[in-house]
Amino acid sequence: MLAAIALVWALKVAGLFGIFFVATLATIVTVGLMTGSLAPIYPTLSRTGAPVKFWLVMAFCAAGVVANVVNPILRS
Repeated sequence: MLAAIALVWALKVAGLFGIFFVATLATIVTVGLMTGSLAPIYPTLSRTGAPVKFWLVMAFCAAGVVANVVNPILRS
């Protein structure tokens, strides 16, 4: 637990936490679309078992990725 806290703190200090967070969101979207399940993160959530929750999680993650991609474009 302390190693994980130290890693997150180091990433925040280095400014890499946001990059890894967006990469994690993109990975969730990719795995969810390819397999139809979010088993590595949320084992009971699948496209057939709980479609509303599945698509809400997918929409939230996709919105986070899109917001982080569009934000630098709009600022320039």
